Amino acid sequence: MNLFKALFFAMLLGSVLLGSVSLSQAEPLGTAITYQGELRQSGQPANGVYDFEVGLYSAASGGVPVDVLTLNDIAVDEGIFSVQLDFTAAPFEGEQAWLAIAVRPGDSSGGYTGLLPRQKLTAVPYALNAISVTMDAIDSAAIADGQVGSADVANNALTAQDLANNSVGAAELANNAVDSAAIVNGAVTSADVADDSLTAQDLASNSVGAAEIASNAVGTAEIIASQVQRRVAGTCASGTFLSGIAEDGEVICSVLPLGLTRTLDDTDFVGAYTSIAIRDSGLPVISYTDVSNTNLKLLDCSNVACSAGTARTLDSAGSVGLYTSIAIRDSGLPVISYYDSFNTNLKLYSCGDERCEN
Repeated sequence: MNLFKALFFAMLLGSVLLGSVSLSQAEPLGTAITYQGELRQSGQPANGVYDFEVGLYSAASGGVPVDVLTLNDIAVDEGIFSVQLDFTAAPFEGEQAWLAIAVRPGDSSGGYTGLLPRQKLTAVPYALNAISVTMDAIDSAAIADGQVGSADVANNALTAQDLANNSVGAAELANNAVDSAAIVNGAVTSADVADDSLTAQDLASNSVGAAEIASNAVGTAEIIASQVQRRVAGTCASGTFLSGIAEDGEVICSVLPLGLTRTLDDTDFVGAYTSIAIRDSGLPVISYTDVSNTNLKLLDCSNVACSAGTARTLDSAGSVGLYTSIAIRDSGLPVISYYDSFNTNLKLYSCGDERCEN
């Protein structure tokens, strides 16, 4: 391989900034450059397949390579070869650079033979012009709408000073692109928040206290009943005790587990031939005979302990109301069977409502 001699020419094509020239709908240039050269062996143009090792240096000799590319099985025809070298755009910032090239036959796995001297990279005129662009030479008028996207802007490259007032709205922000770290304290007020746009998931734990809530701003419609207990209202009747509180704040009362007696109706001679039924609500209802007036009566209890209630006369035609028996239909309406002793008949009273008022 020490017989190789190389003559290199016409190098560094592509990856050039073309000033103000605009190629509509063209593919981006990318960062690769085209390198073309001539390879000779023993003074004659080489032919066949060769492996190339190309290093990028910042000096004509010595030093450490910025990057090294290995290109295998490159075709060489009559000494001419062409390769694409992609060191990315990072090394080319206006500083001088050299290429160190080494070669070996394509079917070899041995070492490379270096070709000296290193080849100096030179710039084309438009690239020189791009390097010499002055500060603020390009403004928004020189950039077509939509030509700069998020992929073209480095992270944290823009600050508030780079943006015109009201130039960034919801349409310009990706979902979840702005978090609390990006918002100045006090910069967002109620006027900046749309109605119903914030939920519990958008608020940090303990971020909302009494100071953040206006008077009367939270009512029953704003709370989850299974998580927040509403204001307790109501009392338990005599003979019952408080056994629980419902989600809506109503008290739940139960009958005292004690033996209690109370007078429910003491109007004349009443209370013979009684019958009792319990509604699904737990409220008792009692049918009985008013012996003094020979009437059918009913006591409608207003609480589960029946410490209060309303007595009603249901049938007063003749001598009625003996041997009563009461039941509750599935509809909740009471029905009562009883004896009409005046006419010696079996009678039935069917209530028109749950309280037997009709």
